[in-house]
Amino acid sequence: MKKGKSGNMKKVLACVVAGMMIFQTGCSNAGNKGEPAESSVDSEENTDSAKDNAADNNSENAGADAYGNTEGSIEGNADSSTEGNAAAEDSLKVPAANIDIELDGSVTDSEMVKRSLVSIGNTARLQRVFDKINNGEKITVSYLGGSITQGMNATKSELCYAGVSSAWLDEVFAKNNSASRVNYVNAGIPGTPSTLGLLRSTKQLLFEDTESGESLEPDIVFIEFAVNDGTDPQSKVMYESLVRKTLSREKHPAVILIFTVLENGYSAQDHMKEIGEHYDVGMISVKDAITPEIEAGRMNFSGDYASDEAHPNNVGHALIADFIKYYFDKAAERIGEKPEEEIPELPEKWKYGFYYSGIKNIELAEIENGSFERKDIDCVTYKEGYVHEKTGNEPMTFTGDFSKLLIAYRQYKNENYGAAEVIIDGKHKCNLEGYSADGWGNVATELVLNDVAKKEHTVEIKMKEGDEEKEFVLLDIGVCE
Repeated sequence: MKKGKSGNMKKVLACVVAGMMIFQTGCSNAGNKGEPAESSVDSEENTDSAKDNAADNNSENAGADAYGNTEGSIEGNADSSTEGNAAAEDSLKVPAANIDIELDGSVTDSEMVKRSLVSIGNTARLQRVFDKINNGEKITVSYLGGSITQGMNATKSELCYAGVSSAWLDEVFAKNNSASRVNYVNAGIPGTPSTLGLLRSTKQLLFEDTESGESLEPDIVFIEFAVNDGTDPQSKVMYESLVRKTLSREKHPAVILIFTVLENGYSAQDHMKEIGEHYDVGMISVKDAITPEIEAGRMNFSGDYASDEAHPNNVGHALIADFIKYYFDKAAERIGEKPEEEIPELPEKWKYGFYYSGIKNIELAEIENGSFERKDIDCVTYKEGYVHEKTGNEPMTFTGDFSKLLIAYRQYKNENYGAAEVIIDGKHKCNLEGYSADGWGNVATELVLNDVAKKEHTVEIKMKEGDEEKEFVLLDIGVCE
């Protein structure tokens, strides 16, 4: 392509940092890269199967009534309560991106890397990001997912795929304009599905700017739950709700889906890809990229890509980062050749359902504590919660108008932890089991209420009879109208 300020050349992200290209074509020498450091105890206990930890997460509580809703009633319910209301007031017109960065050959274009690109998607949202960079503004790039996103089995946090790719973006943008830098948010929590991702996404994709004191909305969001989610109807609806909720955020972020894979071949990619196509977002597939290499004997899953049945080693993380670089290279090329004029409206109809896209978090300050104490905690991306510590059994209570209720809490393989009873409108609804034979301090998510129509409810949470002197940690509560 010819150079020129009119944008006939590639307009962003086509270069940078050959030293970051840890992984090259073929992976034949990948096993010589060195062994990853030992994971934490919590992490080790989680590796039995990301699929089992999250795919079956509370699917038994999914009421069939949610799938019996009429299309019109759900659409009005979901979209009326999303963050998209504020976004709708903002113009969807897209400024022309005019960042000119030369391709210097550092983006690998092996057949394996090429296979990773499932879809560039509509690029209008990326054009807005590039325009911000061109104006000297910082951007926020957020990564939402499970243990792979968190960086389990990478020897250093900055060597996980999120850290490597965000550093690459930062380098690219800094080369173009020294005032342009990337705010990086890693919102990965091990062993968790998109259900929890949906519940925590409102706050945990934000970048807390210590200089200004502001919470900055993301400009780009990567979503990675393909080995944590199941393929049951509720998992599909939760994932679509997450994608739609993220696209509906105030700043119209660009959304890119990443499909990882287990050694046994499991991935929820098929339905996630259908959802991605429905919303015309970017998609990257680790499964499509590496499976032919493994089947041809050119690559081993364990050793060349991962250090167990699920989690990439340093080389595997660098490879996923290469896929992201390739995505941006091709997206920039698309923008240079055929820029979008405006961000398209979200589809009125769903692929599987987006009943939960309007979920709102109940602020801890709005809850009557009872015998639970609001405390600072250290649970990956959760920094505060409500803790019951063996004293009293006055219920935690709150009241509101809603039809659906999600609760996140921690589970331990420790008999000092007990079960909390959830009572709605004076009637027992369920128990949240703080003790689990498979627990390791993991975060569990329960769909407690799944009605069709909203009405006023009073919710009480207290320790179940017999567990009054035990501990319990509640992390998050979300409701949908």
